[in-house]
Amino acid sequence: MIPVTVLTYRRPAYLERVLKSFFEVNREILECLSMIVLVQGSKGEETDHIINKHKEHFYHVIYSGSNIGVAAGYSRVMMEALELKPSYIIHLEDDFLSNESLSPYLSELVELLKKADNVGCIRLRSVKNKVLSYNMVSGKGTKYRRVTRNIVVGNAHFTFNPTITKSEVIEKIISVTSEERAMEKYHQLGLETGQLLAECFTHIGNVRCKNWRK
Repeated sequence: MIPVTVLTYRRPAYLERVLKSFFEVNREILECLSMIVLVQGSKGEETDHIINKHKEHFYHVIYSGSNIGVAAGYSRVMMEALELKPSYIIHLEDDFLSNESLSPYLSELVELLKKADNVGCIRLRSVKNKVLSYNMVSGKGTKYRRVTRNIVVGNAHFTFNPTITKSEVIEKIISVTSEERAMEKYHQLGLETGQLLAECFTHIGNVRCKNWRK
């Protein structure tokens, strides 16, 4: 089983779309995934209604009771995922819609991470989404080389955006006080970053994807 972590805070409309699209698009591999959600807030709020609506799909739901922030929330939900002793963890933010199933790529992603000691994580954000063209830690332009049919590897920085990451790497990164600090810790490990050449997760702020639901 591969844990899928989600962090959310008072964005029920976004969360509903994210969860609905994820479960619809990835229904054929849901039995291989364990979804862990950290809700920053208390039970009884509108977000909790969304959680209860989809509760049959969750392995565990954590309530922080307050907004502890993105970095602290990321660290907390990752610590929970690490309790399962997985080899890899998928992270999904609450404003990324599932546009394409992970199913055709999951074995390829896992196989690369298993074999490549120099790669710590692989980005799953759609290749059609615009992202920074340079590494935020080194300042160098991002360059990739193709290593498998659907994965390129290069010098991109770490991110809280959708990724699949080695658990041993997560253990060395958390806990963190900011995404920038996570980037710095990852960079200090001397690891490269992969990018899946697919459209699995699309940011809500980008072009609407086929699984958008009003």
